[in-house]
Amino acid sequence: MKVEAIELVPHLKSYAKVKFPLINYLVGDILTYKESRRWDIVICSHTVEHVDQPQEFVSVLADLAYRWALFYAPWKERALIPGHVNRIDRRFLRRVGAKRHTIIESPAWYRSDERARCVVFTVPGRAGRDN
Repeated sequence: MKVEAIELVPHLKSYAKVKFPLINYLVGDILTYKESRRWDIVICSHTVEHVDQPQEFVSVLADLAYRWALFYAPWKERALIPGHVNRIDRRFLRRVGAKRHTIIESPAWYRSDERARCVVFTVPGRAGRDN
């Protein structure tokens, strides 16, 4: 298996090269990615809640995936924390075309005022199809 990662913040590349030497680490904005390369699975963790146009963002990632675009995000935040512009709930999942989802207790997402829950949801990949 080959793993590639794309990160918007350039200074994190040196850290990633040390901690994850087997991962090909790219720097750039996935929304402006112009290469012809596509992947079997695209995984996006704790990002979709930050983007201004989530439907477009999810669609771009689905276009890059042959099989699935998989997303991981906080579930039903009562009050959005700074930087979060989307509340991920069932209505959101319908809007972005999610086909499957699972809600889990999360050790990575913690708020003292609410349960630490995240959602994993998938959107079918469209790479290789005539869009």
